[in-house]
Amino acid sequence: PASNTEFTRALSFTPLRSAVLAAPDLALYLRESRMEGSFRERRIAAVGVETMVLAPPPAGWKIRHIHWSSR
Repeated sequence: PASNTEFTRALSFTPLRSAVLAAPDLALYLRESRMEGSFRERRIAAVGVETMVLAPPPAGWKIRHIHWSSR
């Protein structure tokens, strides 16, 4: 199976939009980007979405959940 690194190196990513929603006890980061290129002789043209939930422990913000999907 391919690693995420192999896949992302084979494609170009164009940012479309991003947003941060913050509260004192958590933050939500949302990013949407266009992915284009070829991977293992297959043409890829998709929009990817990344979502992160971050929490502020005493030492600084840490990722508590991350999710990627594409369409």
